[in-house]
Amino acid sequence: MSSQLTDVPNTKSGVYDAWRNGTISDEQARRFFGPKWEDVLQLADVEDILASQPEVDADESDLFY
Repeated sequence: MSSQLTDVPNTKSGVYDAWRNGTISDEQARRFFGPKWEDVLQLADVEDILASQPEVDADESDLFY
């Protein structure tokens, strides 16, 4: 039996989410995205940076004066 991508979702967002949560391997995701793989890696880096930022502690009334 060959190693096929049977458990890989068939949408970009599905594959991305499966890759990010570890359901599929880097190699499976890379094969799915092909030449866009570098863009996917950059998106993951940006999401990691945004997730590591502290919550803004601002009162809503301060935003609209």
